[in-house]
Amino acid sequence: MRAKLIRIQPSLVPLLNSFLEKSIGDLSRFFKFGEEEMRILSDVDAAAEEIRPVEVESYLKREVNLEVFTILSRHKLSGMPVSKKYGGRDANPLVSALAFERLGQVYVGLGAITSMALCAKTIEDWGTEYQKERYVLPVCRGESILGFALTEPEAGSHIDGIKCRYEERGGHYVLNGTKYLVTNGVIADALITFARSSESNSITAFIVDKKSKGLTATPLKEKMGGFTSDLGLVEFDQVEVAKENVLGPLDGGKKVAYSAFMGGRLRLAAVCLGVMEDCLSSSVERVKERVTFGKVLGKQQLIQEHIAQMVMNLEASRWLCYNAAFRLMDWEKDRKNLTLRRDADQAVVIAKRMAAEYAWNTADRAVQIFGGFGYSIMSSPTRHLLNVRVARIGEGTDEILSLKIAAEILGKEFESY
Repeated sequence: MRAKLIRIQPSLVPLLNSFLEKSIGDLSRFFKFGEEEMRILSDVDAAAEEIRPVEVESYLKREVNLEVFTILSRHKLSGMPVSKKYGGRDANPLVSALAFERLGQVYVGLGAITSMALCAKTIEDWGTEYQKERYVLPVCRGESILGFALTEPEAGSHIDGIKCRYEERGGHYVLNGTKYLVTNGVIADALITFARSSESNSITAFIVDKKSKGLTATPLKEKMGGFTSDLGLVEFDQVEVAKENVLGPLDGGKKVAYSAFMGGRLRLAAVCLGVMEDCLSSSVERVKERVTFGKVLGKQQLIQEHIAQMVMNLEASRWLCYNAAFRLMDWEKDRKNLTLRRDADQAVVIAKRMAAEYAWNTADRAVQIFGGFGYSIMSSPTRHLLNVRVARIGEGTDEILSLKIAAEILGKEFESY
């Protein structure tokens, strides 16, 4: 039975977070939200309110926030983009973007939640029925955690630089190498791992159980921010992987990675929207109350310039993200259409590239507005500033994405990366 379609007006969702309410109201002019889609967003809004105090406490203690997985599971949000057949909510790219936009306001450990959605959706898109039942269903039930092991000490955005190797031996595959900056790398139950063939030199994706003999994971604590998100260095020493754990076609790992990036980059861009929204709202509250030199801070013209730029950063990024979500939805209806895929990929790259930069700029301005208190992690803008910087590196650095945008316009023969 199809969900009833309803056109949402802001007045119909007064209990939602004001920014989420505004986004739904604006988008309702172009998209009809169904009842189930509104339930998802309402559940996300409730989960976000539960996450905020736990996240702040964990951040101040510099502890990985494991409670967030419990909260998301309790609200049936662990596998939002995954189809209902495998326990998810079947959230389309637009609803998923709105959900992560809301979570981005309160959960500054950016990697864990975006990585979980990326991994579960990637296995659903590329995996066998066995893989979906073994790895995706437990994630959606809140019983398992996944990680995405692509980056290496000398290979990040440049996937062709991967040195982790695999070879076929005795009816299974054996992996050797090191993965770096793996989100959920220590706490994950399984990792989507990319390795290069010792024979063909092509790349293949594997689902590797964390308990595999020869696999060790070490937490990386010497990082700029993201203290509530687990980040690890994972080493593979003669790790055996069963053939049924090859994800996607053998030697087709690059296709798996690139398809994962599309949804992952959109969700990361949406999280950056949430960061900007939280920085803007806290800054507006601050400047209306703070008095300096006998004058309310908000009446200072230079402060107003900061506020104006923050608003422009957010508004520009919002519509880049929503456009990318619409493009991605078009492609998902016709995955064989290469033109739609290229359009979606380009829109997603632009959205992520700009939202990440604007979020960093917005957080920096918010810290400036907060002054001395803004230099303390007790203030939310500072926590956002420390954490969102990674968004300009993860899932494609600013520089690589800029080159990718240009190459799409100039033509493949002009690729410089």
